[in-house]
Amino acid sequence: MSNNLAQAYLVGNAVDHPQIRIKGLDGGPTLTTFRVAMNHRYQGADGQWQDGDPCYMEVQCWGALGDNVCATVCKGMSVIVVGRIVQSTWEANGEDGKSVTRSVLRVRATHVGPDLGARNVLVNVRKAVEQNAAQNAAQNAASREAELAAAQNLQNAQNPGSKPELVGVGAGGQEEEVEPAF
Repeated sequence: MSNNLAQAYLVGNAVDHPQIRIKGLDGGPTLTTFRVAMNHRYQGADGQWQDGDPCYMEVQCWGALGDNVCATVCKGMSVIVVGRIVQSTWEANGEDGKSVTRSVLRVRATHVGPDLGARNVLVNVRKAVEQNAAQNAAQNAASREAELAAAQNLQNAQNPGSKPELVGVGAGGQEEEVEPAF
């Protein structure tokens, strides 16, 4: 079996608002779709920049990606899409009543994001912010303890005859006196 996948990297504008096509029932995956319009610019023989022919591609987003796309992407927004090209084929009745095979190429997205080269975007990073806050609190507590210990060592070095007094930081963030362990 070969590993020949048609990877797609699209940069364009959302043509419409994302729509939920299949709502996951009983924990099943949700399918959200939207279309992206891509265009290229080229310099004509006269030296002027011109727009080329637009290309439209339907993007499929499954599961959490689809939920996030539906909540974030809107019509006209410049987006970057990464995924693989898939072909859907079906039978339809032709004009003469005969069965005709139809097909369409789509991109099954693995990643969708705003194009930051086109505009500023406010991103909601709730989980990352909570994790960073917890890490910062732990680092600040450790840093505060190290500062107190260094200050105490300096004081002890300046007063060599005095009894060492150790100070730590309690659970409430308050300084408390600690008995030496030696």
